[in-house]
Amino acid sequence: MSKSGFLRILRSRLDLLPPEERERNIGYYEELFSDMMEEGMSEEEVSAHLGDPEQIAREILAEQPLPKLVKSRVRPSGGWTALSITLIVLGSPVWLPLLIAAAAVVLSVFVVIWALILSVLAVAVAVGVSAVAMVLGAIFGYLKISSLLMLGLVLICIGLCLLTGLLAVALGRAAVKGGKWLWRQIKKLFIKKEG
Repeated sequence: MSKSGFLRILRSRLDLLPPEERERNIGYYEELFSDMMEEGMSEEEVSAHLGDPEQIAREILAEQPLPKLVKSRVRPSGGWTALSITLIVLGSPVWLPLLIAAAAVVLSVFVVIWALILSVLAVAVAVGVSAVAMVLGAIFGYLKISSLLMLGLVLICIGLCLLTGLLAVALGRAAVKGGKWLWRQIKKLFIKKEG
């Protein structure tokens, strides 16, 4: 693919970005083309080395902050007309509560997930503290049980502490990964599909 074809595809796929941001990205790839061609590569070799311009555009758009994508997607290309403003205002009793309810549901799900993770972590800490308390109770004479039973109870508590701690870490990682996935899905709503 030629340099002009590569940049034309990239420019058309980045039309969601503000003009200065789009031109900054295009300028970067123009400079890459120039530098690689000075090193002796042909336009086709540079294009093959850089990869698919559509994939590059998707990656650039995925890295953009959501407010920038929303602002470029929501702004009408011909400006705000009286009709569009009237429809937005008149439709707000329907779409605004639905939007707030959807945001509240998503937020409450994340609060419940993190509360579950914190409760599992609290159980791990409590079981670990109980193991230490049993050892200290036996040392200072507050617990009158056999040494073998004490050892068994302490080992059980340590094992449960480790297992619940690992469970809390695994749940935390899954929650972070799920949050990132959801954020990417929300951003994809504002990235136009071509073709």
